[in-house]
Amino acid sequence: MAVIHFKTMNTNLQESIRMAKVPEKNVIDVSQKLKSENKKNFKVLSIVMAAVAVILGGNLAYVLIKNPSMQDALLQWIIGYIAIVAIIYFLVYLCICGIIKIQFNGALKEGYPELYKEHKI
Repeated sequence: MAVIHFKTMNTNLQESIRMAKVPEKNVIDVSQKLKSENKKNFKVLSIVMAAVAVILGGNLAYVLIKNPSMQDALLQWIIGYIAIVAIIYFLVYLCICGIIKIQFNGALKEGYPELYKEHKI
């Protein structure tokens, strides 16, 4: 059975930021840490998704070459391939980077609106 893992913020930290109970210096440190972590995760995600796109594209090309009858709908196959890769990329991005980004930015905007523009992720 497959398990989907996704990263979320610690609920205690999120609530503390939302209620402005954390010192501003610590909020800035957390923001910098999350920014650097998201950059690293985004790079890894992009590399992995590029490999997945190449593998899926190679498989699609192989199938289209082997079955000439499928070549009549070449445009639909290519559009479908691009849509599938884009959906997979979006969902994986959301699981790896997006949820934490949404949670932190929401808590920061609510608890520290003066720091939001400078330190949002």
